Amino acid sequence: MKEAQVNREIAINRPIDEVWKVLAVDFDTAYEWMTLIPHSFAKEGKPVENASVEGRVCVLTNKGPSGLVADETITRFDEKNYELDVSVETKNSPPGFPVKKSLSQFKLSPSVGGGTTVNFTANMELNALGGVLSPVVKKMTGSQFEQMLKDLKIYMEKGGHLAKGAVA
Repeated sequence: MKEAQVNREIAINRPIDEVWKVLAVDFDTAYEWMTLIPHSFAKEGKPVENASVEGRVCVLTNKGPSGLVADETITRFDEKNYELDVSVETKNSPPGFPVKKSLSQFKLSPSVGGGTTVNFTANMELNALGGVLSPVVKKMTGSQFEQMLKDLKIYMEKGGHLAKGAVA
């Protein structure tokens, strides 16, 4: 089994409590701010302590829940330290899809001037093909995770995402 790690960071010009609410408290509404997610919805089940939902399902294609989805479960919700851990499993993936599952970790910290720094780490478990292609997989997923953080920044600072008409 091959593993790969991707780390990204972004500064957002909004207070930490506001960023935490969108990212963690309203976890199931990722489609509202992520341009790569056409739809998301809450998972049924018992949330971990302090979390509002057990997790979410992010629909990744126009095929709806029967297409490629990311099944995400909150495994740690630490509102005091602004830390969120999420176990992610892809479902209905096409043959050869390189990532089997991953653990995503978000850590928010206050920055100078009342803003927020968001640190994101993904520890991915790759299948055999993903292991062979791990540099490419890291580059592709790194670009997607970077876009996710840019989407969050635009949503928080501009009030929407570019695909829905926010001004950059």
